[in-house]
Amino acid sequence: MIYVVALALLLLAAAVVLLFAMMGELSSRLPGQEGGAAGRLAPVPGYREDVTTSDWPAELATLSHEPATALLVLSPICTTCGKVAASLTSRTLDPPVGLVISSHGRSSGEEFIARHTLQTFPHFIDDGGVWTSSKVGINQSPTALLFNDGRITGVY
Repeated sequence: MIYVVALALLLLAAAVVLLFAMMGELSSRLPGQEGGAAGRLAPVPGYREDVTTSDWPAELATLSHEPATALLVLSPICTTCGKVAASLTSRTLDPPVGLVISSHGRSSGEEFIARHTLQTFPHFIDDGGVWTSSKVGINQSPTALLFNDGRITGVY
């Protein structure tokens, strides 16, 4: 009986060591703070390259005549989007920034704007992500849409 218990304890200890070794290997594959992908913007493939400021919703029209503009696509259910929203202030940004809040329901988008005090930014509540998916061809957030001279030049 004692041999069975000792063998079970030995197998349990080996399993724990193996589990920690696997966790270490997985964590080494994640980008870290130093030299990893964190903090760098990666291009989003597959966006529609024919998007112009004339395709924008009316709520963002005040930015459509700027030579360079950025639209930030954020979502109320995205933790990173909340961090991005919290980092925005009402100061003038260069290039000017508009917000597209992709939400499931207008009320959750409006609540996100209010929670992060983003009312000073031109913003559009994209109910169900219909505009971002149909006009721009993306369905992820947070995303930055960059426009120069009225045409989309990159999505990050």
